[in-house]
Amino acid sequence: MSSPDRLPPVCVVILNWNNAAYTLRCLRSVTEAQYPDLTIIVVDNGSTDSSVAAIRERYPQVHLLALERNLGYAGGNNAGIQHALGLSPRYIFLLNNDVTIAPDALRHLVTAAEQHPEAAFLGPKIYHLDHPDRIQSAGATLDLLWRSHQRGLDEPDEGQFDKLEEVDYVIGAAVLIRAAALSQVGLLDDRFFLYREDVDWCLRARRLGYKILYVPQARVWHRSHHVRADELPRTTYYMTRNSLMLIAKHRGGIARLSAVLLRHLLTALTWTLRPKWRGKKAERDALIRGIIDFFRGRTGQGYE
Repeated sequence: MSSPDRLPPVCVVILNWNNAAYTLRCLRSVTEAQYPDLTIIVVDNGSTDSSVAAIRERYPQVHLLALERNLGYAGGNNAGIQHALGLSPRYIFLLNNDVTIAPDALRHLVTAAEQHPEAAFLGPKIYHLDHPDRIQSAGATLDLLWRSHQRGLDEPDEGQFDKLEEVDYVIGAAVLIRAAALSQVGLLDDRFFLYREDVDWCLRARRLGYKILYVPQARVWHRSHHVRADELPRTTYYMTRNSLMLIAKHRGGIARLSAVLLRHLLTALTWTLRPKWRGKKAERDALIRGIIDFFRGRTGQGYE
């Protein structure tokens, strides 16, 4: 454990894909962080716009990894984590590029990690970027069907989640990782490609005896996730397929798998029969495709 006046080295990993404006804003908040031993890594996930040039021009000091193609959330972040591990940090701070952080956020996360060596992953209090006083996530829980529930979602922050505590998982938008734990837990499972890989990661860590901690003193702001209409089928596909993959991978039981499968099938039936959902045809087709691809064993990038 480091002395209070000498904080251990941290690598920040930020994933960019065709959105330099958000990444540059994120980088500004990170470079203004009150943390002395910080290395910043930006992974460009096969962008086709001018992201790489813009980031390199504004922040020449960051480690910029330009991938040839989009490897998804898991694959892109894994590339950054592997690069970070080569620099021997004690912690890796994984950030979505549409997150901004309070200047002392990283210091609070690292201090908590140093005080709780049993924690593999630690998450901050996350607020909505467009409603900065409203909570987006104060750690997350899983219900009996392993559906995610963000604690405090959309609630004004009135101190109701001001206790450092163990949670089921913390979302991948902002998570501090104990680098030494990765030798046991492993990297993100890139078979998920997009969505639910953070849940899988935390389940694996907990199975090995690690804890997942929520640190309320650390504050960050994350853009509200409003999916464009043309992106809804893609989101539906991955959420459907990966919800089934998660249960199968962790041997959640035939009853749980059957219940989730039935829920998806009923949704598809509703989107087919009810007139008010006629506009959901593309999403319905994506949902069915997600189910079929699960049973076919198709993983990774499955929707283009």
